[in-house]
Amino acid sequence: GGERGAAKLAAANDDVSTERAAKRCAMMRRASHLALLLLAPYTHAADWLTRWDDGECVSGARGLDVLCVDDDLRVDESNCAATRPAPTVACTATTVYIDAA
Repeated sequence: GGERGAAKLAAANDDVSTERAAKRCAMMRRASHLALLLLAPYTHAADWLTRWDDGECVSGARGLDVLCVDDDLRVDESNCAATRPAPTVACTATTVYIDAA
């Protein structure tokens, strides 16, 4: 009887240990998913940056430099998820004459 009881107790302890380990694993998995959800809003894709190029307003259009940037660093255009902006913008040229008289 005593050996049988000890064997049953050891088996019960193994079952409890296995169940606790499974619960810990599930808790860690949920915690890692929660951490990913919390970090998700802070990740971002690269964005398009447009700036004036060195050209002038010609025929109602002025050229733009269009760059794909991530954290102020230029990256490959395939990293920008949005549609690439147009490389020109509408403009009007105004000539101002100054009379020296």
